[in-house]
Amino acid sequence: MKLTSPAAALAILSVITLAGCAPGTAAPTPSPTESSTQAPSISPTPTPEAIDPTCDNIATPEYHAMAAANEWVSWTTPRNGIGSNPFDVFPGGAPAGSISCRWGSDPDVATDNILDMAWGRIDSTEAADAQVALEELGFQRIDAPEGVYLVTPNQEFMADEEGYGASYLFTPEDVRYAMSKAELAYVQAPEESE
Repeated sequence: MKLTSPAAALAILSVITLAGCAPGTAAPTPSPTESSTQAPSISPTPTPEAIDPTCDNIATPEYHAMAAANEWVSWTTPRNGIGSNPFDVFPGGAPAGSISCRWGSDPDVATDNILDMAWGRIDSTEAADAQVALEELGFQRIDAPEGVYLVTPNQEFMADEEGYGASYLFTPEDVRYAMSKAELAYVQAPEESE
């Protein structure tokens, strides 16, 4: 039998389609077709590699300029049994990988004309424990947008204009130390030096 009418061909196609969808039979599943466009692949943002701290990269460029004007050099403390690490007062001691640095005219000359700064990575539990320990030692807590300061108030010797002496700044990623709260502005994470 020869079909000559488009209407007849459409009628036969409709009967075949309806027969395939009769009750008790599964509708045919379409086969996948390749798309001419692919969805963009999303890769995670790379995490910057941690840089080992040094006395050079934990101090800001402004501080380096001032130290150079004073003809100061830096060294890590304690050195030859002289000096201390300001993180030693933390429960469990200094954070792993932290550094404590001293700047002055000569590491072998005893003088009060020095500046100590320190930096270390610290997790939130260690930071909370350290803050409690510092408050028990008489440090005053100051909450700020950049983190939590623990400062020694009402200092007459080695203090900034606000009267704050030895000070710590706890950020979400690290802890920073300087001999006064104002001098904390010169301490940075090693990654900030790049």
